[in-house]
Amino acid sequence: MRINELIRYYEAVKSAYEPMPKSVSDKLSHVARVFGDMPASSTGIEIAAAAKAAWPTASPGTMRRYLVQLRAVMHRAERDGIIQKSPLIDVPYVHDTVYVDVNADEVKMLLDFLQWTEPRWYPLVLLLCHTGARLGEALAMSESNFTRLGVKVSKVVGRRTKTIDRIIPYTNRLQRAVASGVYKRHRIAPDGVGDASVASCLGRVLDDATKSLGLPKLRVHDLRHAFAAMLAEGGADLADLATALGHSSTAMSMRYRGLVRGKLTGLMASI
Repeated sequence: MRINELIRYYEAVKSAYEPMPKSVSDKLSHVARVFGDMPASSTGIEIAAAAKAAWPTASPGTMRRYLVQLRAVMHRAERDGIIQKSPLIDVPYVHDTVYVDVNADEVKMLLDFLQWTEPRWYPLVLLLCHTGARLGEALAMSESNFTRLGVKVSKVVGRRTKTIDRIIPYTNRLQRAVASGVYKRHRIAPDGVGDASVASCLGRVLDDATKSLGLPKLRVHDLRHAFAAMLAEGGADLADLATALGHSSTAMSMRYRGLVRGKLTGLMASI
């Protein structure tokens, strides 16, 4: 028996009641390409060697996603009695919360710079910095997401994300932008830029801006972490961060405990 057979069984089980999300299908396709011809009795060491050979330059996070998916396939096969025991598949440790050393004043400096130099990209960057939305969540927004109470950030339909729907109250700057009508057009991204190209194009915009301003290099997803850092700087605790970032579990919020440690120290000193 080959791992390909286990993957097909997993797909059949998962698709029995509802279509499988595209993100899972894509991962299974990669898993099948790399491990499909291997025996179902392969050891964890053999699987790790195949992964390293297939993705020699892949980041630990990428390799982890595929190996976790393969582990789910093997566990399901073991649970349903198709294989006797699933192998122990070790996955790379990934600490994916990168604390960028950017404070509220520096984020304001970045936004001021982009407002004048990149007005096409400014509305999207402002939205990411002042709501903590993931890029996919922001691109899925329309005029109806800008409610009287704040910005409604929703999970992207058909994708498995780690966030839940939430409403983020407006900052003064974001409220002025909404009132000016910059978010009333059909798309949040600049015209002429397809959604698939937004991440790479915006990444280059951020690279140019941070170099010009002498700020640390920022990835697109770092804008979400910068939002969390600004909230903590303003006095938010872990519960506030969990609400604002839409965390689906408290374990996710604990990754930000370093941001609020200084506040705890101050509270203890006052007792």
